[in-house]
Amino acid sequence: MEKSILYSLFPELRDWIYIELKDNSSLEDSIRSQGKWIVYGSKNFIENLASILKAKIGMEINALKYSTVPVKVTPNAPEGSHALIVYCNERKKEKVRDLLEEVGIKEANWKSDKESLAELIEDPLFCLRLELLNPGRLNYLTKLIQKDVRPEILEEINRFKRYIKKLAKKFKNFESDNL
Repeated sequence: MEKSILYSLFPELRDWIYIELKDNSSLEDSIRSQGKWIVYGSKNFIENLASILKAKIGMEINALKYSTVPVKVTPNAPEGSHALIVYCNERKKEKVRDLLEEVGIKEANWKSDKESLAELIEDPLFCLRLELLNPGRLNYLTKLIQKDVRPEILEEINRFKRYIKKLAKKFKNFESDNL
């Protein structure tokens, strides 16, 4: 999908720089065995750290992303800090933690992909976007992480879909009336 479309649907994507290696692991593999270390610091510190760790992508590290604006990825994030997210396989989790310590990181938070997705499905807007962009994917995701979307979120999604169908019908009638 084109970046401009993604940015219009998910404006928060603009706030991150991604440094990735093409990863062919499936969503199932990711949920089962992937996670991330989250590090906070000043903008310069985070950018420098990303440039140092970039060399490890494809070895211990799967990918990196860092924020271009202050963000709060975890509840205990320091106010006004930027974040670096270091993605890796859970089997390499401790090696990557050691690597972070080697470059001066004393504090980092670990979060599995399963935990991240479980948090995301608590966000009604995330659920709506996912369902609209890829119908059925939300249901598939909830089965993988073994957590249901709250009923009130599902009801809001269904109400929005009914509204869109009604609106589409009105536009269709409008078009045929004006031809």
